[in-house]
Amino acid sequence: MKQISDKIYKKFTTIDDFIEKYHYISLANIRNGISLDFSLGLGNRSCKIIPILQLATPKHANIISNLFKDVYNGSYPYKQMEDKKQIENMIKSENYLWFVFKTKENQYVGCIGIELNFDIKKGYIFGLVIKKQFQGILDTFTIWLLFIYYIWFSYKNIILIWTSEIRTFIKKIQFATSLIGLIPIAFLPNKDIFNNKVESEFLNIIYDKKVFNRYRSKRTINIIKEVVFYFEYSKKKYNLESPKIENPKLNLDKKKILKLKDKITLNQFIGDYEIKKIRISLIDNESYFEFKYNLISNTIEKLDYYVTGLELLILLLRKLKMFIKNNNIRYAECFVSAYNSIYQKIFLKAGFEPKGYIPCFLYNKKKDNFEDTILFIYNRDPIDPYLEKSLIYETKKLYKISQKCSIIEILK
Repeated sequence: MKQISDKIYKKFTTIDDFIEKYHYISLANIRNGISLDFSLGLGNRSCKIIPILQLATPKHANIISNLFKDVYNGSYPYKQMEDKKQIENMIKSENYLWFVFKTKENQYVGCIGIELNFDIKKGYIFGLVIKKQFQGILDTFTIWLLFIYYIWFSYKNIILIWTSEIRTFIKKIQFATSLIGLIPIAFLPNKDIFNNKVESEFLNIIYDKKVFNRYRSKRTINIIKEVVFYFEYSKKKYNLESPKIENPKLNLDKKKILKLKDKITLNQFIGDYEIKKIRISLIDNESYFEFKYNLISNTIEKLDYYVTGLELLILLLRKLKMFIKNNNIRYAECFVSAYNSIYQKIFLKAGFEPKGYIPCFLYNKKKDNFEDTILFIYNRDPIDPYLEKSLIYETKKLYKISQKCSIIEILK
């Protein structure tokens, strides 16, 4: 496994490499269904069922929602995937595509979806589901390769970055992403709950070569020492320039904090599928935190923020920590600028740990470039002590960095 993984990583480093390698694949009949019938060089796979890949239409919405219900026994933490109407709306939207897998006998055996964020040139792969009775006998590597080629070829020069959150419980999924150059870039400890079991994930990523050659921000990277190991991991992958390592002093105006602390407000907006939108803000000020609170998995995701000063960031984080404590939140994540070591230090002091250095992750529309970011995570519970046994070579490397950094933080 290790030798195969190393070889593939040298082969596919960008989306361009992958498309060039498999340029001969025909996509002419994707709406009716297409299949591949050649070896991937991964040993004898003749015993596997090679499925047909088909672009989903609204009539497939019920099939997709039932796949999620059946495979996860009604326990999938993102309930919109179990809703036929919501799946249908996604299929009709220009920002989503769904695909179904079927056998030659027209039996539907799986699905996968993508989200397209054209404004920020980013795509997200999600929702891979295979029927239980076909797990282990379906040639998932072949259908995965065909699916990936279709989306990367179709959105070449439009979507420049693709990401996916990869489960740690299933080695085959980790290997399938490694196979096509979608590499782990950040560790997400205890993020989700699948089949009523807490599970960690990895954020995986691949870039169009133009991201680094043309669109990368030229700003100087400023990081705190707690981020260094993650930076070195990413530096080896993408040949990044050396950063400035800083230990900034927090010169705070305590009088300003006392004056503004009673102006903090928290508003909850009830959404669908047991997901709330939370906004923390200040009266008569533009600063805010916004995030989604998943009541099923008890997690905070997609935390977006804007602050006009350090004191305001401190106040908003205090309110967030209070919300985390009062609701016994298991997991929370936030992306922090790689150019602002003071913000990094403030999040660290608030109980968030760095879990990955992600180059060119945030698109700046005004400057038309991509900026580096650091993923900071609050994790309430200990990680499964047997997790490492379920990891492949590449995911294990990043996981060990996470463990090393956590130990250093404890010993401080």
